[in-house]
Amino acid sequence: MEAVFTAALNNMLMILALMIIGYILNRTHLIPASLETVVSKLIVYIFLPALLINTFMTQCTPENLRANMMLILYGTGFFFLSILAATFVTELIAHHDENLRGIYRYSLTFPNTGGVGTPLMLAMYGTAGYFQLSLFILPFSIGTYVWGIEQLRPLTKEHPKHRLSLRGLFNAAMVAELIGFLLGITGVAQYLPAMIPDTLSKLGGCYPLLSLILLGYVIADYDPKEIIDIKADVVISLFRLILFPAAFLGLLTLLGAPQIVRVVTAIAFACPCGMNTVVYGTAFGQDSRIGAGLLLVTNLLAVLTMPLMQLLI
Repeated sequence: MEAVFTAALNNMLMILALMIIGYILNRTHLIPASLETVVSKLIVYIFLPALLINTFMTQCTPENLRANMMLILYGTGFFFLSILAATFVTELIAHHDENLRGIYRYSLTFPNTGGVGTPLMLAMYGTAGYFQLSLFILPFSIGTYVWGIEQLRPLTKEHPKHRLSLRGLFNAAMVAELIGFLLGITGVAQYLPAMIPDTLSKLGGCYPLLSLILLGYVIADYDPKEIIDIKADVVISLFRLILFPAAFLGLLTLLGAPQIVRVVTAIAFACPCGMNTVVYGTAFGQDSRIGAGLLLVTNLLAVLTMPLMQLLI
């Protein structure tokens, strides 16, 4: 157990170091603000798709898929359970403001498995572990675009309620997973020239590093004194980083779930809040300071809480 905690802590400190680099680059103006958009697009359209295609085409064999299909089933169950739990909590702490509930509901339902969970999983369990994590969070990836993003849209007379949407499903990450799946399941991947998987591997390797640097860069856009709401941020952090993952791991213990399910659950649900509350909140005209505050506080606390959650596996 001590070895698992130490390994997780070392990797979280590395993740924190990369975010600090991004923070410093922003604050010192060593990189122009316009480059933030360029890096974001490189991550979304090049590096993440390359990582997903390479992972799925090498790991998604019929045998491997059959052995890990249960992860999708567990992920689906936890997705709906997360929505119920997040809705219950947000009704208690923000019953007076539906727009605020939407931000909190999204933050509690969707952990930042892409920005923080992926680097940690790759570092501790390699590509095979990342494939298993990807299967587990697949329902969350779909749910983000069908239900989640809509929670960040302010309610108005023209938009009186949140709606389900299928438009966002056709995105670079989902297409990359589909391509990788088809290449792997059909066996075509093994006949590709060596330069293709090598190129994909190198491009995909850029994703964890740049996504964390970008995360720190985005946080630096805000003055901590203006974005941190001590009471609200601590309450959301408590549920996001400790209570939810601990409760879900306890449930898995009662169910007698396999070890790999506990591993991906511990990493996925212990992740901090991500950037979507800031990015989409700004796009929809929300007060992005709320999401930025959660982004800053949960990512700092996760350096310690994520290793602690690994002790419960």
